[in-house]
Amino acid sequence: AVKDSEDLRAAVEEIQPLQVAVGLKFAQSKPLYDAFCALRNGPLWSRLSESQRRIVTGEIRDAELGGVALEGKEKEKFNAIQQELSKLSTTFTNNLLDSTKAFVRLVTDAAEVDGMPGSALALGAQQVIEELWLVDADPKFLSLR
Repeated sequence: AVKDSEDLRAAVEEIQPLQVAVGLKFAQSKPLYDAFCALRNGPLWSRLSESQRRIVTGEIRDAELGGVALEGKEKEKFNAIQQELSKLSTTFTNNLLDSTKAFVRLVTDAAEVDGMPGSALALGAQQVIEELWLVDADPKFLSLR
């Protein structure tokens, strides 16, 4: 299950801008980028394993996609967009969690739950009266027709 509470959401909201800023600082670090490029273009490259080469190549790609080449206003705009994107992503995730928690479906036809394990039915059936089941969006109900 996903850990979720108002306190946790408040903590994430408070720390998220700093977490994004630190991530951007690493992604946009010229010394780190230059070191990875020097490694890729230097004599040690041939001695690296395939996995190590993939890591170096990925770090270079991530730095380039993370704005390492940007300066001034372009860098500021990119970083502001990344902060907003992070905020929107968290809002979307919270809305999805809230919607999933709020969803319920009253199943009145036993054929719809036919084939589901009894344990799933027992977990999801808050009350079974005359073959009515109240189910939610929990993954245990994925087999519901």
